Amino acid sequence: DLSEAIGRLRNAERLLHAGVGGANVGWLYGVMAETYRRLDDPDRARAAAVSAGESLYSERPGVVFVLDGFTGAAEAQFGLWVKGRARSAAANKAAAKRAVKKLIGYSKVFTIGRPAALRYVGRLKEQEGDAAGARSEWLKALEAAQTLQMPLEEGLVSLNIGRLDHDPDRLTHARDLFERVGARHFAEVANKASRG
Repeated sequence: DLSEAIGRLRNAERLLHAGVGGANVGWLYGVMAETYRRLDDPDRARAAAVSAGESLYSERPGVVFVLDGFTGAAEAQFGLWVKGRARSAAANKAAAKRAVKKLIGYSKVFTIGRPAALRYVGRLKEQEGDAAGARSEWLKALEAAQTLQMPLEEGLVSLNIGRLDHDPDRLTHARDLFERVGARHFAEVANKASRG
């Protein structure tokens, strides 16, 4: 329930004024950015992604839990780039590339970020028209997710590969992984992709 989620995130935002650390701020705004993107609210998604970046990108990652902040900011920036207006395309592309660069930096500190970093490098290549390069990155991401036993990441990568290759078996595998971990939104996305 994205509406309920954003309401709770806004309540959490009020706590930011209580002096919590930058990592908490970056995590919260990254999650908000992705949620606003899913709610199709590009202005709020952009603002939250910028706020996440201001907190997360200024220093070397120091805590593992901010992964969702990095991926949320990246997801929002990619959504803005893909669906954005022509006049803001260059800025959105630059913001997406910066988000990927910072996620790669996070993954060098915390191995748990490697599958997501490779997944977004693949999305960057796909968005730039390099399907073979995207597939190559996603296969590396898939191996990393399986090695680290991260079924949600494995599902997200499988979803990307399945969409690219029009592979119903891979899309079914992604859906099964999402259902196993309770990721209903992504299970629905995988079902929709498998239906064409």
